Amino acid sequence: MRYHAIARAAFRFYFLASGVAHLVLDHIAPKSYAVFDETAPFNWLSALWSSFVMPNISWRTLILAAFVMAAGAARCVRGRAVRWGALAVLAFLVFITVAGYGFPTAGTLADIVKNRIFTVVMAVLVLPLL
Repeated sequence: MRYHAIARAAFRFYFLASGVAHLVLDHIAPKSYAVFDETAPFNWLSALWSSFVMPNISWRTLILAAFVMAAGAARCVRGRAVRWGALAVLAFLVFITVAGYGFPTAGTLADIVKNRIFTVVMAVLVLPLL
């Protein structure tokens, strides 16, 4: 039970802060999201990112910020919203694990360490909250 309270608080803070960070990045550096096409593990995902996401990054970033903040806010309540919030957080973490964080790397192992392992660990920590 104590794990649930600590985990909920940590994920609540992380996702609410992430939402604010996306709002700030949208305002000051929307082109910074372009690096995600460089760490995409699939060519089709890289092409989708550069041709579909980036041309409309400003409003897509606002939607992302709202989603992330809603997932964080769902951690503040009780009942079904907590489970839906955990599912939303898990879905987002799966997406980020695939897309990566956009850090350039020299090889596959470095890519896993820099762009993917943190979200895998976070996803594992979310599982007990379901």
